[in-house]
Amino acid sequence: MKPAQIQLLLVALLCLPALSLFWQIAQVLQGLPNDLGPDPGKAIVIELGQWSLWILLLVFSATPLRQWFGWRSLVVHRRVFGIAVFCYYGLHITAYVVFLLELHFKEIVEDVLQRPYITMGMLSAVLLMPLAWTSNDYSVRRLGRNWKRLHRLIYPAILFVMIHVIWMARSDLLQPLFYLLIVLLCFAGRSQELFRRVKGR
Repeated sequence: MKPAQIQLLLVALLCLPALSLFWQIAQVLQGLPNDLGPDPGKAIVIELGQWSLWILLLVFSATPLRQWFGWRSLVVHRRVFGIAVFCYYGLHITAYVVFLLELHFKEIVEDVLQRPYITMGMLSAVLLMPLAWTSNDYSVRRLGRNWKRLHRLIYPAILFVMIHVIWMARSDLLQPLFYLLIVLLCFAGRSQELFRRVKGR
């Protein structure tokens, strides 16, 4: 397949979870059987958050996987996955505001100030915004070397995401700690590459 065709296929696949959720929401609104359980709003928020986390982990692991196993596919198509992260993260926050806060915008400020795990989640969203906005060829050309510097915001962003996930999990930490292990391994792989670059100068 040609690169453009592969990208279209990836976009279609990455849209499937969101389309499935929209279908479930339509079922709920019509009072029909659905898979969202007794609290559909909370289930939607959690599922969108999980998808944004899973895709973010894929993006962050692209470089280490290329180093360790020679897998270049994720690196080649990392931009598509990166934009998908931001889209799912945006849907996650939108669902939180619509379904859990019921559009009471005053409560958003209160949650951000009073609930540390919400604070971490919002901080990571703010850091991911410029990465999504500059994920295009024009920005790469315009920013030059500063483009790579800007995209190092992925490091604090993913740390804030992990803090958000761990604090939200509270006692059930097995899955969040597994994700944290993946992140730490990726940090180690990226640090090795950075060290080699600095040493080679």
